[in-house]
Amino acid sequence: MPHTLFRISAWCCLLAVSISCSTKKNTWVSRNFNSVTTHYNGWFYANEIINQQVDKTVKSYRDDYDRLLPIFVYGSIEDGKAMTPEMDKAFKKISKCIERHSMLIRDREYNPWIKKCYVLLGQTHFYKHDYFAGLEAFEFVANRNRKHPYRFEAMLWMLRVYNETGLFSRAQGLIDLIADEPRFPKSYRRDYYSLIADYHIKTANYPLAIKSLTKAINYSRRGKTKTRLTYILAQLYMKVKDEEMGARYFEKVTHMGPPYEMLFNARMNLASSMSSLAKGGKDVKKVLNRMLKDVKYADFRDQIYFALAKVYKKEGSIGAQADALTQSVRVSVKNKKQKGISAFTLGDVLYGQRKFLLAQQYYDTAVANLDDKFEDLEVIKLKRNSLSALVKNLNTVVEEDSLQRIAKMSESERNQFVEDMIARLKKKEKEERDALEAAATSGNGIFTPSATSEALAPGGAWYFYNPNAISVGATEFQRKWGTRKLEDNWRRSVKQASSGPDDPTAGPDGKGKKDSSASKTNEPVSQVKSKEFYLSQLPTGDANLQKSSEKVMEALYNLGLIYKEQLNDLPNSLEAYEQLLKRFPKGKYELVAYYQLYRINLALENTAEANKYKDILLDRFPNSEYAELIRNPNYNADRDRKKNEAEIYYEETFALFQQNKYEEVYSRCLAADTLFGQSDYQPKYAFLQAMCTGRVVSKPAMIMALKRVIANFPKDPVKNRAEEVLALLEGQKNEIDSAKTESPFTDAPEKEHYFVLVVPVNTDMNQLKVLVSDFNAKNFSTSNLQTTDLLMGTEKKLVCVKSFENKVKAMNYYGMVQSDKSMLKNLPEGKYQYFVISAENYIRLYKMQETETYLKYFQKKYQKG
Repeated sequence: MPHTLFRISAWCCLLAVSISCSTKKNTWVSRNFNSVTTHYNGWFYANEIINQQVDKTVKSYRDDYDRLLPIFVYGSIEDGKAMTPEMDKAFKKISKCIERHSMLIRDREYNPWIKKCYVLLGQTHFYKHDYFAGLEAFEFVANRNRKHPYRFEAMLWMLRVYNETGLFSRAQGLIDLIADEPRFPKSYRRDYYSLIADYHIKTANYPLAIKSLTKAINYSRRGKTKTRLTYILAQLYMKVKDEEMGARYFEKVTHMGPPYEMLFNARMNLASSMSSLAKGGKDVKKVLNRMLKDVKYADFRDQIYFALAKVYKKEGSIGAQADALTQSVRVSVKNKKQKGISAFTLGDVLYGQRKFLLAQQYYDTAVANLDDKFEDLEVIKLKRNSLSALVKNLNTVVEEDSLQRIAKMSESERNQFVEDMIARLKKKEKEERDALEAAATSGNGIFTPSATSEALAPGGAWYFYNPNAISVGATEFQRKWGTRKLEDNWRRSVKQASSGPDDPTAGPDGKGKKDSSASKTNEPVSQVKSKEFYLSQLPTGDANLQKSSEKVMEALYNLGLIYKEQLNDLPNSLEAYEQLLKRFPKGKYELVAYYQLYRINLALENTAEANKYKDILLDRFPNSEYAELIRNPNYNADRDRKKNEAEIYYEETFALFQQNKYEEVYSRCLAADTLFGQSDYQPKYAFLQAMCTGRVVSKPAMIMALKRVIANFPKDPVKNRAEEVLALLEGQKNEIDSAKTESPFTDAPEKEHYFVLVVPVNTDMNQLKVLVSDFNAKNFSTSNLQTTDLLMGTEKKLVCVKSFENKVKAMNYYGMVQSDKSMLKNLPEGKYQYFVISAENYIRLYKMQETETYLKYFQKKYQKG
């Protein structure tokens, strides 16, 4: 009986406590119970999850010290996507806690931890890059807690959203609002001034950013954050050209225990900045040379050499600058960006010295190592391509001259020459193979070209091993060993499938013999060809000799043109045209060469020489177009009266364009201006050249060339064609169409939106819906999204994901689909479309029963707006 009474009493107590802990009653027990439970059962665990994910993102982030470091590291869209599952877990935990323990009584919240939970709720969205969903939570806290200091934390998070989304006018308003708040807590001031600095950096107002960041540092305690802010402050001073203050703060960073890479870059910047201070370049070089000898800077030697090169440049020591840059490229192994920057800087130095062959190699190295985001990449590619064309034509002259020299030998001399050459090549190949085997065995992994490099000097024995064509170790390596997968024992991985007709191990069908010694030993197959192969390449006989000579003539003409038009190297252009006339005095370029020599000598102010070629043109070719150009400055205005050489040249050029010979067309278009000057065909050549630029250079360069055509020839019919091509390239065809017809769709960015996927009617809809559902569960588990499908016509189906509150949220979903195409993986390439559409426009779209008109509208209003 007593035991029964005790149990009844216990149950009564528990019932009393539970009743007193109700979220609907404002009692001391209820407030404390719900507050403690919210703190430790909800907020604490969610905060731990968020902190862990943020720490992981910050640790994986790699700072680019060539740029201004970001004050805050939030991670990329891909990072946000990776965080999504954990952030959704935190979101659910917080949501459940708010639902169960919120004490909102008469429009007042009595649980103090609820407002903190809402801020965490916003953070889960923020770190997923769903900024506007996060903004709603932050605004909720800021608006409902106007008398509570905690609202300032929500306001700072609002400021983060504005900075990240580019809403700078709102950011400025919020900054001003907080500045007028006398109760703003001191504990938030570091973040406040850091966010102001971030705002000014994003709006490129660096002087104001310096002021705000200085205040943020003053409110910071010693640690990683203060060190990072100090480093960024030093960078900002460098940006505003205050090297003295920049050096002062870089010096401070070195004494703050920064991460190793930051310490190195601080010292590098410190050394570079000293060159303009009282200590001068001599002390800077001492510092940098000491760093080169310090083993702990071994991984940064490429950057140190680059810094030395900058010092030498300021001193005017071009030779020393080139040497330092060469070393920077040579020792750079891990840092592709630095290798690329050093290579293109060295290319510019060599270009300025007219060392075009070497410059081409370094430009090529730069292009191979720099990514597409590098701002000067297109300029480097243009220089590289011009110099590549130069090298190609120089090679042709050297190669054909070498072949002709050997072909003119007696038969016995030719045979002996080829046999001796094959013996030398086999010996060199064995030496290189042995050197590579020894390097691999010793573990140093360094490839050093052997005596072959010396054999590749100008005037070398054979045209296949010309110095300009194969002049660097990488090319030589690939010639000997082929393209190899990065793996252990790469030298053992030669496949017999690569055997060809000239392969000594090949069978009658050209395939590798299964019992060959090469397949047994896994040794590399020799790249040296048979004697018959080399002899067959010689231009023996009058016909072959004539073809070889024509190649030399074309190459010399192209060299003169490239030197003059692309490299602005008039002396070398002069020499090329003189060689052309000397070797081919009655060739097809005789008349052009005389005119070019006349023009070049005029430009070089060699009056006597210019008059010499002028007299030749007037005396020997009095009826030529070039003679007319000399006699009659207005000749170009009269050329439309007859079908002249310019028209014929254009017809030939256009025919080559139709044959897809883009490089040749590109070269002829460059020559047209020099050959014919101003003419009715100039716009046509400009357009053809622009069209070829996409093939010869790149798509961005093609876009630039088309824009020049439009700007330079606004009244020519070719302008319209250039605009059409440009519109297609830039995805703006809809803008041209919209100027002709009024769109049936209306703009409603704040209204309900859908995501629509258009697929073929025979698509497996069950499988597709599963993929869409998995995508939504993975990336938008907290959103209540529904998927429906609808037949459009007889060939298409519309898969609709709905609904989104507004355009911004729908476009956020669209962006996630673009980065994670898992829902699209089973759809046939090019057979589907997807876009975002308002609910009202969706009805109009379905009535129209076609999607192309809306896609044009979507590109204009959503993708470009």
